[in-house]
Amino acid sequence: MLNVYIADVTGLEDLYEEKLNMLHRARADKLTSYRMKEDKVRALGAGLLIEKGLEDYLQSAGEQVLLKDAEGRYIIEYGYGPQGKPYFRDFPNLHFSLSHSGELVVLAIADDEIGIDVQQFRGFQERIAKRFFHEREVKLLESVSDIKEKEILFYKIWTSKEGYIKYTGEGMRRDLRSFYYNQEDGTVCNDGGALARCEIIPLQKDGYFCSLIFREMRVSRKHIILTAILLFVMGAFYVVGIYAIKQDSTADGNMIESMVLMSSLTLAMISSLTCLFQNEVFKKDINVNWLRYSYTLPVTLKERAIVQVVNKNAVTIISMVLGLFFTVVYCHIADMS
Repeated sequence: MLNVYIADVTGLEDLYEEKLNMLHRARADKLTSYRMKEDKVRALGAGLLIEKGLEDYLQSAGEQVLLKDAEGRYIIEYGYGPQGKPYFRDFPNLHFSLSHSGELVVLAIADDEIGIDVQQFRGFQERIAKRFFHEREVKLLESVSDIKEKEILFYKIWTSKEGYIKYTGEGMRRDLRSFYYNQEDGTVCNDGGALARCEIIPLQKDGYFCSLIFREMRVSRKHIILTAILLFVMGAFYVVGIYAIKQDSTADGNMIESMVLMSSLTLAMISSLTCLFQNEVFKKDINVNWLRYSYTLPVTLKERAIVQVVNKNAVTIISMVLGLFFTVVYCHIADMS
C-alpha cells in the first residue's frame, strides 16, 4: 500500500479557526510554534492530510476506526525514531512523510519506509547546486543549456535529495553530496549502487515539482544467481525426464502422463525465464489523491499513477514453489524409470 495525498490549501485560511478546532490535538499544539500565517495554514493542511490518510488506511485494511476524544478530535499520537523521524504510536508499522511549499501540501503514507518532497519553482539556484549537489549532478546540470529545462532538472534533483533524507530520517545531518539522483533509471544512488527508488509525482498545479522516495525493490544479484542455479537444475531435471520417457515408451499410459508432466515443466521454465529476464513480477500502485480546500471539503480521487516495482518476496516465493514442483516431477519420473 502506497498512497500520496496532495492538498492545494488555497482558501484554507478562511476556514482556519474552524478546521483548527477539530484537528487532532498533537498537530494542533504544534501549530502554535509557527509565527507566519502562511506556515500555520500549510501545517493545518498537513494535519488534515494525516487524518485523511490514516482514515483511508484503516478502512482499506479493515481495521478499527480512528478513535475520537471527548471534543470530537481524532486521537493520533506520535513517536520519534532514533534519527528523529516521526511515526504513529498506535500504528508503528505504518510510515508517513510530509512536505509543503507555496500553496501545496503533500503526504505519503505506506507500509514501508517512505520520503516525499515538494518544491515551488523559484528559478535555478546555482549556489545551492554547487554547495549541496554531488559532482555528477553538477555536471548533469552544466550539460543542459536551456534555462527552463535546467530549472526543472534542478528541482528534480533537489526534491529527490530532500525526499531521500526524509526517507532515511537523517535530515540535514546527512551530507547531501554523498549521494546523487540517477536520471537514467530513476534511483537515488551513491558510489556503491542504488539506495532507493525515486518516482516523479504528477501535479495538477504548474510551477511545482514533487518526488517520492521508497525502497528499491528490484531483484538483487543474489536473487539472480539463485534463480540461475534453479534454472540449471530445472534443465537437468528436464533432460532426465526426456531420458525416462524414452526408456518407458512401451507403456502408453505412463508415456502420456510423462508428456503432460514435461509440458507443465516446460511452461514453468518459460514463466521463470520471463520473470528473470523481464525483471518484473508484480505491479505496485501508487494512488495519487488531490484534495482542495477552496470550500469545506476534500474532493475525491482525481489522478492515479501506476508504478511497476519488483517484489523480492514474490521472487522468493515463486522460486520455492517452482523448486518444489520440479522436485515432485523429478521424483515421479524417477519412480517411472
